[in-house]
Amino acid sequence: MTAVAAPTLEPAAELLGHEAPIRAMAFQGVLAATADMDMRVTAHREGRAVRTWDVSSKHSRGRAVDRMRAISFDGLGRIWVAAGRYLWCLDPDSDEPVFRYQAPNFLTFLVNSPVAVAGLRDGSCLASFEDGTVKVFGPSGWRVASKRDNDAPNWMETLADGETVVGADAFSWSVWHRGHKERATRAEDHVYGMAADPVAGTVALWTASGVVIGSVSGELSPCFATDRGLPALAMGSGLVATTGVAGVSLHRLSGELVAVAPIAASESLRPRDAEQGEPEHHRPTAVRLHEGRLWVGVSNGQVIGFDLP
Repeated sequence: MTAVAAPTLEPAAELLGHEAPIRAMAFQGVLAATADMDMRVTAHREGRAVRTWDVSSKHSRGRAVDRMRAISFDGLGRIWVAAGRYLWCLDPDSDEPVFRYQAPNFLTFLVNSPVAVAGLRDGSCLASFEDGTVKVFGPSGWRVASKRDNDAPNWMETLADGETVVGADAFSWSVWHRGHKERATRAEDHVYGMAADPVAGTVALWTASGVVIGSVSGELSPCFATDRGLPALAMGSGLVATTGVAGVSLHRLSGELVAVAPIAASESLRPRDAEQGEPEHHRPTAVRLHEGRLWVGVSNGQVIGFDLP
């Protein structure tokens, strides 16, 4: 029996505003937020860039620890950003940050940077830090809870109720209700990435042996093997998107390959690359699924949208 090749998706949209590799993306209704490795965050409304913030350290000593980690929307439409040594809260309608929080150093001199963040329905957020603490911040920026936990997540996703957060670190995945950990389950293999479908309540882990998928309230089962590339994945609409060296693959939860989105197909959207000489081999660096569209962040700063099959 001859295998049928999966259909190839064509670019349908692009979000502008970046020149550096895309590190993180978040979506909420008509709003989108994108962040790159040059420490710039851009807010988009209905596909148009409306505001950009520079969240890099202003002093040379601080730039050594500048890393864009994660972004997330809260229920008020604000953007929470874990970047460098700060946790930021940004309003798409304001040039000035709502607030900025710097955690105390640990072991006296080690910078304690935020690692993951998840916005909550009432404008609060759940954030984890490098020292293993998990903190809850209220809508005005006050820290309302803080605890050290062995399962402090490296990745977080807020579920549809706006209060439940699924998280994972390298060795386990966990479920949180605001700052309270409801359960934690050891992973069978080393975990390199996590995604969750907020509506369906399913979770996927990118592990050393492949992608495992299951219900937030149940167990995870092996689903499909992964390609080479950065371990970025996304869930939504009954699909799982995973990055590879040259593009993104879409699988059903059963493991069936549905479609592929090659990044080479997007080069015509940005002709300036060709003007600078030999075109570079761009790679996907971030991926999200939102309202019937696959969004791919690329190493040249593009954010490309593909309509789902």
